Amino acid sequence: MKMTAYKALFGLLLLLLPLVSHSQVRVDLEGGLLIQDSGDPNPAPGTIRWTGTDLEGWNGIIWVSLTDDILGSVTDIDGNIYKTLKLGNHIWMVENLSTTRLNDGIVMGDNTSNAGWEGATFPSRCRYNNSDTNIIPYGYLYNGFAAEDDRLCPDGWHVSTVADWEDLLSFWNGASVAAGPLKESGTTHWAVPNTGATNESGFTALPGGNRKPDGTYVNLTQYGNYWAIDLGLPLKDYNFEYNTVDVTQLTITPKQWGLSVRCVKD
Repeated sequence: MKMTAYKALFGLLLLLLPLVSHSQVRVDLEGGLLIQDSGDPNPAPGTIRWTGTDLEGWNGIIWVSLTDDILGSVTDIDGNIYKTLKLGNHIWMVENLSTTRLNDGIVMGDNTSNAGWEGATFPSRCRYNNSDTNIIPYGYLYNGFAAEDDRLCPDGWHVSTVADWEDLLSFWNGASVAAGPLKESGTTHWAVPNTGATNESGFTALPGGNRKPDGTYVNLTQYGNYWAIDLGLPLKDYNFEYNTVDVTQLTITPKQWGLSVRCVKD
């Protein structure tokens, strides 16, 4: 097996370990573990392979997923590929959305001027400080008109809802501590001290900052602000900060705020 394949398998095991330890499941491995390339179309039952996106086992007839949709990916209309992960009862993107188009192909407004952003009453997106260098890893910031549009996420996915977020936070022991396991660890993207961040969940919350209704940009590396749909009520923001393990829910008006987006599978 090539070194890249070893790294992929090792990375997968590291990602799965927090999920196993969190749910207190014991895993016993019997027999030897052989890692190698094999072209055998009918291997011994129990053979395990890494496909590049999933860990599968051969049951003697077909290959079956060993992760039960825990790991995967989804592609948006622009061709961007996002890693996905089953957390709690839902499958989430674990990267910030960076599409420039709605899923029917309509290009969203890219308002670089403060006046243009402030006056927009239609789905719009922007790059922090209008700089392409901030698209990776932070994604685009989207206004509330985009967040409320059911075409923003890929087909079969939706902008995260309050119910989705509350399920996620409950799974990681509540909003008062959940930012620790949900934030990307280290200070490559988060400002010092990035309190309590372990990314034990694999969710990799990022500090993409936000754009205010007057068009000014603030809080890159310090705050990660994510839109949440609250059906029939004003939009919400789930707020991560560099210096706390709290996740705060905020009500956001007007819709000219620009925040990050995570999509959830329907």
